[in-house]
Amino acid sequence: MWLRSRRVAGGLILALLVLGVEGSERRLPQGGVGAPFSTRDVQIRSDANAVTFTNADGRWTIFRRCLGTDVVGVGYVARYVSRLGHVVSNDVREDGFGELNNPEHGGIGTFGVELARGSGDRSWENTWHLSMRRCGPFGVTSWSRPSFGPLPAGGAYYRQDVWLGDGWTKRLLRLRYRWRFRRTGVDLYGSVTSLCGACPSPLGPAFVKEPKLVVTLNGQASEQKFRHFATFTEEGVWLRALEAGHNRECSYAGSNPREGTGHCFDEARERVRWSYADTERGGCAVTRPCFHAVFRSHAEQTGSWESRSAQPAGLEAWALDAAEQPGAGAEGCLTIDGEAVYSPAHENARGWEYAGNKAAPDDGYENSMVMAKGWDGCKNALDAPALYRLLQPGSYGFFLSLSLGDGWRRS
Repeated sequence: MWLRSRRVAGGLILALLVLGVEGSERRLPQGGVGAPFSTRDVQIRSDANAVTFTNADGRWTIFRRCLGTDVVGVGYVARYVSRLGHVVSNDVREDGFGELNNPEHGGIGTFGVELARGSGDRSWENTWHLSMRRCGPFGVTSWSRPSFGPLPAGGAYYRQDVWLGDGWTKRLLRLRYRWRFRRTGVDLYGSVTSLCGACPSPLGPAFVKEPKLVVTLNGQASEQKFRHFATFTEEGVWLRALEAGHNRECSYAGSNPREGTGHCFDEARERVRWSYADTERGGCAVTRPCFHAVFRSHAEQTGSWESRSAQPAGLEAWALDAAEQPGAGAEGCLTIDGEAVYSPAHENARGWEYAGNKAAPDDGYENSMVMAKGWDGCKNALDAPALYRLLQPGSYGFFLSLSLGDGWRRS
């Protein structure tokens, strides 16, 4: 993902080549279309496949079980339709490779890592994208029966555990997702827990890099398409890149992730807004609403993504813990500053990445994504073995708040 000027989204070019396969013609599942149950603020529909929550922002569908290896994953918002009737994100598909580094895929609140077995040279025989998007032996291997329903104070909830594994260890990681649907806005209190140390296999122990929480919008919220990413601090300050290198493109409107992606390393970063103009207000309107995503850490309470203190939390804490573990190899990664990075603890390894496809630079996004990472993995799953670190037991929490308009929250 790193180039001297800009990085290409991790594994993006290779992933797009791999994904260039015709999908079989079949009817894809709708999910969450049962009889409605209404709370004060949210309507709930469920069936054997999925649960759909409808609030003032639109319809949010979570699939409650696997339906095949390449249809849709479990536990995240796989389909979101805005209150104006537009499909904003859709991850129900005819084929899928499981990676999260492709803005053409949908899915909101997805989580994944790059996984390698053994050390030394990387190859697709011992390196995988491991994420909630894909079901099967290298992806979602099991899941709990979800609980969902109304909340006493209003709104609704959805709770589920999802386990990721590979061909040797069925449960490498547990994702504990607790969704809260409000009248306007949706919140996720999540955690990722490593369930084994090293997790031995005939190929060697397990190494991971690039843990990330991802929001992908492969549609639009209104008649107009989103055109711009804006990033705001905890105090609501717009992080516009006013000078070369300042804030590393926390304000971003790139059009081709094959040529480069945007990055934000500002320690106070907190909220990303999909908007229509490169202005502080973003061209947002009732008939042209902006979409917001707040990324924070979560332990006993929510906190900054980067703590800037002696008590790191969330995926930042995982990066610092991983830095104490052995790497899978010696080769590092060249950053946008021309500096080689070998450790997850390096400040240039711990940023957010933005990517999106436009037909032309002045057009709106056909699809776009934000990857909030614990630490980066370089260009793709095959390179920078120094950033792969031996998997060790640990648990790390994160918080995500979403809204179409101003319904987002900080905790």
